[in-house]
Amino acid sequence: MTETPTTQADSTATRPFGTWTATALIVGGMIGSGIFLLPTALAPYGWTGVLAWCVSIGGALAIAYAIARMTRAMPQETGAIAITGAVLGVVPGVLVGWSYWVSTWAAVAAIAIAATSYLSALIPALNATPMTGALVAVGLIWAMTLINLAGAAMAGRFQIVTTVLKLLPLIAVGLITVALMVGGATPLPPLPSASSAMAGLGAAITLTLFPLL
Repeated sequence: MTETPTTQADSTATRPFGTWTATALIVGGMIGSGIFLLPTALAPYGWTGVLAWCVSIGGALAIAYAIARMTRAMPQETGAIAITGAVLGVVPGVLVGWSYWVSTWAAVAAIAIAATSYLSALIPALNATPMTGALVAVGLIWAMTLINLAGAAMAGRFQIVTTVLKLLPLIAVGLITVALMVGGATPLPPLPSASSAMAGLGAAITLTLFPLL
């Protein structure tokens, strides 16, 4: 008895995400609370923060390139964790997977707290006390969980909406910044010396890696 090969059309028909939804998932995953919280944290570093972005982006691209090469070399594996287990053994694979899982827990908590902080600017009662803020953050996590439990298609549509809401303020801030610079109302800060730029580079790179991860 022979198996009927799956055609490209059949494979495409079963995919819950189209091009726009898949793009929104990637963009939405990259543009998170870290992007919106970082300006305040990076402002004291001045031009060092720009250099930190360059280093972090280069490092992230190197990691992405390595994972892409491993995926092409081992297409039968399901991801970086499975590839680690196949090459280094079960225990390293489990450790990598567990470490990533724990880091995701921490990131989810940080994002929920950041979202609660943003909402409290519009509705102060949401963060009136530490307990209220904590309950709102937990409620947001449960809301996102229920949306994902509703299915991949629902999660994809929600991601498209939230990605648009994320991009609009970033575009607006970028246009305002360009207008201020062209008009001369906001001059650029002077370039730092090499020694002062390198002094805070490590801390700035740590901050810029957070949104990239």
